[in-house]
Amino acid sequence: MFVFGVKELDQMFKDTLLPGSLVVVVGHPGAGKTTLASTICSANAVNGKKCLYITFQENRKKLFMIMKRLGIDLENLETRELLQFVKFPLAITPEDAIAEIGKLVNKGGFSVVVVDSINSLLKSVEKDEVRRAWLQNYFYELACDISGLVVLVAELPFGGERVELGDIEFVADAVLILKHQVEKGLLVRSMEIRKIRGAPLTIAEIPFSIVKGKGITLHPPIVMEDIGSEYEEIMVASKDMLVLEPVKRIERIFGRLRRGQVLYIAYPPYIRPVEIVLSIILGIAILNKLKVGVISYKYSSKNMEEFLTRTLTGYGLEEKNAENLVREFFVFNSVNPFSLSLPELIHRHREFTDSCGCDMVMFHEIELLQKSAPTSQWLQVFFNLLNYLKMRKKMIALTASTINDELFGINSALSDVILKFEPIETTDGLDYKMLIWSKGYKPYVASPREVEQYVQELVSLVKATARGEHR
Repeated sequence: MFVFGVKELDQMFKDTLLPGSLVVVVGHPGAGKTTLASTICSANAVNGKKCLYITFQENRKKLFMIMKRLGIDLENLETRELLQFVKFPLAITPEDAIAEIGKLVNKGGFSVVVVDSINSLLKSVEKDEVRRAWLQNYFYELACDISGLVVLVAELPFGGERVELGDIEFVADAVLILKHQVEKGLLVRSMEIRKIRGAPLTIAEIPFSIVKGKGITLHPPIVMEDIGSEYEEIMVASKDMLVLEPVKRIERIFGRLRRGQVLYIAYPPYIRPVEIVLSIILGIAILNKLKVGVISYKYSSKNMEEFLTRTLTGYGLEEKNAENLVREFFVFNSVNPFSLSLPELIHRHREFTDSCGCDMVMFHEIELLQKSAPTSQWLQVFFNLLNYLKMRKKMIALTASTINDELFGINSALSDVILKFEPIETTDGLDYKMLIWSKGYKPYVASPREVEQYVQELVSLVKATARGEHR
């Protein structure tokens, strides 16, 4: 069997590249065709399947250097005699090219042959249907003759949406079309899977990124069946706290939270109970010994760390103890949602959550991400990200200002537990009541007094942890 070398493609289309397979990679200049062809070549060469890489324009030194930055070490494979790089002159005739390929294949014992790109050969026979058919048939038969894999790269002209490959597109076992376009000044990449022989195609187009050190990374939707159903419960109050009736009433509904579920904390944009929200998140982290990965769309990582430290010192903790507590339970990541395409943004989020060692992921001011693109665009990729985190048993917290009813409704629909803070006039001035909802339970509205007692108990827990009395 042969592989694509792209993890997501190999997972979706496992065991489809049989000996004798022909793969066609198509795209505009700069779409990532050579990167994908090099990935296929490298991944199979690493598995001991020797690769012949034929090009008409690529400079060896430059290509090897660029691919190495993407984690594809062609030079190492060449040194180990698992790769041979050959550059043909642009003016070579199809007959001479095929004769030369035949000599190289017979001499080198290659299992993979890459031709980057086939346009040079096709152009010389574009008005000769007989020679064109002969050329196309040769590459199809070549894959069978070497009982291996042939990869043909074809370039789309600028402004064009298809290349005239003729019958070769019909006999190919896989046709992958790489696309890129500019949206709001940002580069957006996608891969159209036109054809994979032997595999049912349910997804026609998948966003992807080209990442330093990793190469091509696809972002397919998560299969719902892969998400578990029973994850461990999350404590929102300790046994000592539950002796208090107000805390007990809040915990009765709020305490239905589990790993792999979504907690949505909403508040007015003009009066934000930030200290209360952070106290709840930190309290949950301490109670359950969770590391929290905070993704902020508004503040830098340093600002988030300093703000949380100031909040804790405001509760009476010494600054050193506050700093240590923040570093023990939090790791921060800041992203400007208007500076990246949505696929690239989601890829960065996945990388952060995979590498930070966190058990809970908190999205801070999520409404900024949601206003960076039309709902139909951000909702699709964000829903897939939530499912990705659920599959990894992460607890998820969304914090957001309720800037409009549509976003509040969508975030509520995505969530399993909701805490909604609403300002209320009291004899002491403006305060908050908290609406608590959990699926399967009737909502409960906690009074300002109940909210205050609950937060005070969490603050006492935080102080005890800072003193080393609760671990």
